[in-house]
Amino acid sequence: MAKVTQWHLLLAFILAVAKADDKKTADVATDACKLARVLQSIATQLEGKLQPAAATISGKLPLMARLIAAAGQGSAEINLLAAPILLKLTTAVTTAESKLKALTTKTTEIAAKLRVEAVKAPAITEAVSVQVKTTDTGDTNAGTLDQKYNIQFTALKTGKLACPQELPQAAQNADNWIHPENLKTMVFYRLKINAQTGQARLPTLGKGAGGACTNGAASVANGGITGTNLCIAGGPLLVADKRTHAAAHNGNYIAQPVTYMEREAHPDKNEQALAQESLGVATEWQGASFKFDALEISSYNTDEAFKAAVATAVGNIKEPYDSAKHGEIISRLISNKYGDRKETFKNKFWDPLSKLPVPKIALGTDSDGTVAQISDTATTAKVLLHAAKQRQSKTEKRAANAAGKNRRRERRDKATAAECKTTEEGKCDEEKCTWNKDKKECKVKKGAEVICYVMNTPLLLAFLLLKITF
Repeated sequence: MAKVTQWHLLLAFILAVAKADDKKTADVATDACKLARVLQSIATQLEGKLQPAAATISGKLPLMARLIAAAGQGSAEINLLAAPILLKLTTAVTTAESKLKALTTKTTEIAAKLRVEAVKAPAITEAVSVQVKTTDTGDTNAGTLDQKYNIQFTALKTGKLACPQELPQAAQNADNWIHPENLKTMVFYRLKINAQTGQARLPTLGKGAGGACTNGAASVANGGITGTNLCIAGGPLLVADKRTHAAAHNGNYIAQPVTYMEREAHPDKNEQALAQESLGVATEWQGASFKFDALEISSYNTDEAFKAAVATAVGNIKEPYDSAKHGEIISRLISNKYGDRKETFKNKFWDPLSKLPVPKIALGTDSDGTVAQISDTATTAKVLLHAAKQRQSKTEKRAANAAGKNRRRERRDKATAAECKTTEEGKCDEEKCTWNKDKKECKVKKGAEVICYVMNTPLLLAFLLLKITF
């Protein structure tokens, strides 16, 4: 039983190693056609990351619209609590949008370059399929040469015939191919002449004797023609040249950026630059995160900018926020006002926020609704416009009331002054008037009618402060 288990473990290890090899582009791209499929898969895989990232970002926009509407409607605690959340969420979305914009440009560019490189594969495979036939022989006498005595070529392989290989695991391994570690070795293919130096190679032209044309290990019948004759031993004119590059410069393919002139002059540098660009984009995607859970309080409560905003909104701190001095107090305040986990965050903040009333004129509906019905900035703008109009009306009404009070106060002051002036000595009302001994007249007492107003202002401010804090 133990031996069976060990054998199973060994088999599993072997399969795991084999599968791991499939993850590396250099191991899979054993010919130009397979390289083409690998490069196309890498391009598609990288481009496939763009849409989900954009969707993740756009998914936050309805929440932002609701927060803006809530923060701009009033000065109740829930309105004040919305502002710090909006600040952090807006910062996260703006940062994500900027990152995605940069990655979109880089991804689009490298995908186009990889596809251009992939297009070379069929051309390379077609070119190396052109070979000299081995059946052509003939006299060297020019007068007797005809079609059968000229150099002939095999048929050119095109389309599926040129690249018949399949990569059945391409779909499942494509995600592994864009892992940075699996891109630190890349291969490319070029065309080169089938050199005829050194030991005899094919194709070749030679003199045949004894009824056969011999070139090294190749022996081709010459059709029975004896004597001096032209003999052709067939073979490819061009061959695929596999070039392997490794990220040997501290994890990079190149020590410094390659100029366009260097790319044109040195194929190696061009390939290394392409490999470096592929590795760089893949590495950026690996480190890029567009996931921000707006409904989780842990996405906010460790951020110092958020803490400072909370201190300003509901912290009742009479000085600028200082992390060392106020951090612990504000952290407790955040737990109290927003909650300390996702569930309490929902109960304390998101649910009350979603229930804030919104007038039907802003929603464009037949009846009034709530903030939960807002999903776009256009509706938010209508809500803010309506709230601004409401505040303007209240401000104008308060101003009119204040003006009326001032007029009434002036009339009372004049009446009191007239009353005091006609009062004789000894009958001057000490609450409203005072006797001027020098002028021997009763005059109105300064501040008699404004004492109540002056005393009520601090009380009003204290009441508002208590209301906001608690």
